[in-house]
Amino acid sequence: MTATPPPSPPAARRTALVVGLGVGLLLAALSWQTIGEAPQAGLDPSWQAGLHMAAHDGIAWGRGLAFTYGPLGWLRSPAFWFGQSGSLALLYLAVIRVGSSAVLWTLAARRFGRAGAFLALLPVLWGLPEPTLVVTFAVVVRLLVDEPPSAPQLAAALGALGGLEVLEKISVGVSILLVAGAALPFVGPPRRAVALWARWAVWAVATLIAGWLLTGQALSDLGAYATNAGDVVGGYSQAMAVDDPALAWNGQVAALIWLGVGIGIYLDAAVAGRRATAGVLVAWTVLAFMCFKAGIVRHDRGHSVLIFGMLGPAILVLPWRRRWAPAMALALAAASFAGCLQSGGNAVGDAVSPVAHVRDAARQLAPLVSAERRGVLERAGRRAVIARDALSPSVLADLRGRTVAVLPTEIAAAWAYDLRWRPLPLLQGYQAYTSRLDRLDAGALRRGDAPERILAGPTGTVDGRLWSLDTPLLAREVLCRYVLGVRQGRRWLALDRVSPRCSSPRPLGSAHTIWGRSVDVPAPRRHEVVYARVTGAQVRGAETIRSLFYKAYERAIDLGTRGVHRVVPGTLADGIPLRAARGTDLPRPFSVAPQATGLRLLRAGGETGGRLDIAFFAVRIRP
Repeated sequence: MTATPPPSPPAARRTALVVGLGVGLLLAALSWQTIGEAPQAGLDPSWQAGLHMAAHDGIAWGRGLAFTYGPLGWLRSPAFWFGQSGSLALLYLAVIRVGSSAVLWTLAARRFGRAGAFLALLPVLWGLPEPTLVVTFAVVVRLLVDEPPSAPQLAAALGALGGLEVLEKISVGVSILLVAGAALPFVGPPRRAVALWARWAVWAVATLIAGWLLTGQALSDLGAYATNAGDVVGGYSQAMAVDDPALAWNGQVAALIWLGVGIGIYLDAAVAGRRATAGVLVAWTVLAFMCFKAGIVRHDRGHSVLIFGMLGPAILVLPWRRRWAPAMALALAAASFAGCLQSGGNAVGDAVSPVAHVRDAARQLAPLVSAERRGVLERAGRRAVIARDALSPSVLADLRGRTVAVLPTEIAAAWAYDLRWRPLPLLQGYQAYTSRLDRLDAGALRRGDAPERILAGPTGTVDGRLWSLDTPLLAREVLCRYVLGVRQGRRWLALDRVSPRCSSPRPLGSAHTIWGRSVDVPAPRRHEVVYARVTGAQVRGAETIRSLFYKAYERAIDLGTRGVHRVVPGTLADGIPLRAARGTDLPRPFSVAPQATGLRLLRAGGETGGRLDIAFFAVRIRP
């Protein structure tokens, strides 16, 4: 009997690819994370609706739209706002989960064996929020340690992935680019590293530009998109900080995991040479920092899982070689898994429920092959949004046939009632983290193509903030250019566009104060609105560095009988509306000015001192 010859290299690669994809499919099914299918009302569903509506209606980004996500952001929201975009988003999600599971298993199996890697990855994949970021880390480590013949192709693929992700979720795209860009210079000899880094950079830029154009965007708007992205990503740490005292342990545990893995990388013999070791340490440190940053700014149960959810799988794909290293890696991955569960308030059974996860995957992927199921989900979502965001007949009649923007957040109502949606650049105003973003929204109301109507809904946003204090320039433009068109409903009112009716600002004097000391607000004359420009409360100096690596201190404003509200430091100098003469403002609860007779600025930690300058102005609004 003749022995069967070993498979040729191409055949072996094809076999490995098929096996990897098969295992990836099984892992993805057994660790399936539940997703939302039917559209809903609310804060987060509304911006997801906006992403799908923008893609469906061909609304331009850059100068037209600015948000945490980009023109491909709808791919991350697989609810069925529209049948086609919902199906593509669901298919994209499934491909990402299967592909990333296959890559991570293939690399982890090199040290833990096929069965061991499968069992180790199964629980941690359930809590993996950003698979593409961990895959980037895994591929970079492979390049550093092995320098495979396919290194140029892998470097190009990493660049393309980063460029694509920047058009989806900006922060994830930036994280991918930082992990790869920081580590690739350590791959092999310096000349080879420069060539790989250049190839990576070219593919990142080329993919970004190609994706931008293929989504129907104008090349001239790409600069504005980049500028807006910088403001949104950079301003997030200054405006959105929140802390849950019950999660105070997160930072210390994350630091211990980072340190333990770092020591293991340094001591382990798997990384050959100082340059490769340094590269792996750099990649690990950048990844750990980006995970920490993603979860520590909004430090609540919903976000803190991001600190640990990506560390566990990343630890398992490192090329551990020493006898003690795999046991240490499993222990640290288990600690990350426990941190993910504890942070999110989940039980082990939530993560390790293979039968339930497969059942959920089959149910949630069914719309891909069932037009009837897609229609059921879309109709159910429309009914749910209308049930919560019901418009009165008079309000709805005033909106029909007109272009409509929705303030401050409930965009889903425009989808549910099939209105002619014309969004303001910031899909939801609480993301006006900087004065430039506030000006972007306000400027949209001055253009000739400004929305003919504004549908004003519930006035709360996030963290007890008031939308008019978040976006003071926009709030004043609303008062200057829109009037109440019909009798208001219980939760909504329609505003009609009119000719500008505001006078030039009239100075009312200024006051110099400190944190924690109250200042009186001047009274307005008839038909006037009083606003204040606050300087000295912005993030600056050493706090800018703190914000970059951690987050800024929270700011709040005490309006006396009107309560204490969080404020955005970047827009305080734009002129926050405070008092309005009788009959000048919108009716409650939609009013712009909180009718404050005094104001007191507060900073987290009870800090006092520090000069604050407040200049008061009044604008007359023609009746």
